[in-house]
Amino acid sequence: MPKYSTQYPKQWEAFQRCGAAKLISIEEKFDPEKAEKQFYSHLISRQPIDESLFKSNQSYKSKNNNTVTPYVRDLLEEDNTTTEDKMVQLDQEVDKLFRKTIDVSVANRRIYLRQFCKKIKLPIFDQEIQKALWKGRRRASGAVDVYTPDSIIHAPKSKWIWEGLIIQSATNIISSLPKCGKTTLIIQMLALWSRGVIDEFLGHKLIGECPPIIIIGNDMSHNQWCELLNKFGLAEYLGNDQWRQLDPIKYMWTRNNPLYLDEDGLPILADKVAEFKGQRPIVIDDSYAKSVPKGTSEKDEGFAEPLYELQEVVAPSDATTLVIHHSGRADSNSAIKLTRGHTSLTAGVDMVIALKWLKKEENLQDKRILLLTEGRAEEQQLVIIQEQDGFHLCGDYDQVVQEEKIRQVIDDLNDRQNMVYDIVQERSAKDLPTTYKDVAALLEDIKDPERQARKTLTQLEKYNLIIGNLKVRNKVETKWYWIKELVQEP
Repeated sequence: MPKYSTQYPKQWEAFQRCGAAKLISIEEKFDPEKAEKQFYSHLISRQPIDESLFKSNQSYKSKNNNTVTPYVRDLLEEDNTTTEDKMVQLDQEVDKLFRKTIDVSVANRRIYLRQFCKKIKLPIFDQEIQKALWKGRRRASGAVDVYTPDSIIHAPKSKWIWEGLIIQSATNIISSLPKCGKTTLIIQMLALWSRGVIDEFLGHKLIGECPPIIIIGNDMSHNQWCELLNKFGLAEYLGNDQWRQLDPIKYMWTRNNPLYLDEDGLPILADKVAEFKGQRPIVIDDSYAKSVPKGTSEKDEGFAEPLYELQEVVAPSDATTLVIHHSGRADSNSAIKLTRGHTSLTAGVDMVIALKWLKKEENLQDKRILLLTEGRAEEQQLVIIQEQDGFHLCGDYDQVVQEEKIRQVIDDLNDRQNMVYDIVQERSAKDLPTTYKDVAALLEDIKDPERQARKTLTQLEKYNLIIGNLKVRNKVETKWYWIKELVQEP
C-alpha cells in the first residue's frame, strides 16, 4: 500500500481534518487523484468550522462533559491574521533564538518553534521549521540573499591552507580505499602545521597559522582517535586509560558519541562552528558515509544533500571543510572518478583529493601511494609513502615514473656498460667530465679499448643515461660525458 502520508503530506493532513469535521464520510478512503487536484485542502479551507461538528465527534469531546475541548475552542476563535503575517512572526521568533534573547537550547529549538506555530495557529511542517532556522542563521551571520548593482561584495580570492591541495573556506573531499591512510595524512599535516614544525608538507607550503579544528569522527572510536592524535602530538595520555585532546582541536565527536548531519546534529554543529567566526575554523568530517542520516543512498542525487546542509551551516563562519570519504574500486587516475557515490557529491565541492596504491597489485611490498587532485586549481600528481613516523614525499608522478624507467634500463645493462656507467657516475659526482680516454684507461684487458670506450659511451648516451658535450681542447674536438641524472634509490 502506498504511503500517502509521505507522498501527499499536506493533502493527507487535510483529508484527516475533513474526516474529523465530518466533511467526508468516515468510510471514504484517501483518493490520490483528488489529492493531485488539491481537493481535500480546498474542501477544508472553504468550510466554516461548525462547533457542533466537533461536539459530535467523540475524539474532540471533553472527558467530563459534552463541551468543546480547549484545543477546538482555540480553533474556533476568530483569527484574522494572514499566513504571510504569521510567517513574519515566525521569522521574528527565530531571530530571537539566534540573538540569544530567548533561552532555548540548540536541541530544543524545533520543539520550541513547533509550539510557537501552534500558538499562532500556523499550520507548518518540521521541514519548513528547519528551513526557517537555516534562513535565520544566515540573517544572524549577515549573509546576503541576493546581490544587486548597488551591493558591495566582499569576496577575497581563493586562498590555500595547503598550497595546491586544500582550499581555505571551501569544501575539500579526500577519498581512498579503506586503510590507505587518508585520515593519518590530514592529521599529520594539521599537527605539523599547528606546531610550527615546518612551513611545508610533502613539497607544498602550509600557509598562515593553523585555526581551531572541529572533528566529526564517527568512523573511529575514541581510543582510536586518541592514539592517532597522540602519535602526532594532538592528544596527551594522562595514564589509567585517560586522554586529553590538545589545541587546536576544540571539539570532537567519535563513534562512541556520534554527531550526524541531520536535523538534530547540524544545529549543534552550527553553534560550535559559530564560536570561531572570524578565525576560519577547520571542520573535519570522517567519514561522510558514517555521518549522513540513515537511509541515505549513495546511488541517487540525495546523497549530497547532507553535504549541502553542512556547507550552509559552516558558511557563515568561513570554515574550511575536509570531508573524508571512501573511494570506489574504479581503475582510474581521475580523483573524481575514484570518489564513491553519486556524482552530485563531487560536483558540490571545490577540491577533490584521491589516494590510491601506486603498484601494490603488482608488488605487495610496494607501499607507495599516488595522490591525485581535481578541482578549482592545477591538478597535482604526487607519489608518497607512509612510514612509521608518517607520510613522506617520493616525488612528482612524472619524476617517479622516469626514475623507474631509468632504473629498469640500468638493470638491463651488460657488464661493460654497467662498469662504464659507474665510472661516469662517480666522476660526475666529483664534478669531473668523462672522456673516452678516461674509460679506455680502465679497459686495458679489452682489445682496442679506445674503440670499445667510444662505443659503450655512445650506447649509454643513446639509452638516455648520460649526456655528451663536444669540447675543443688544443685544437682537438673531444666529447665530454656527464651523468644525466643521479638516480636515488627508493
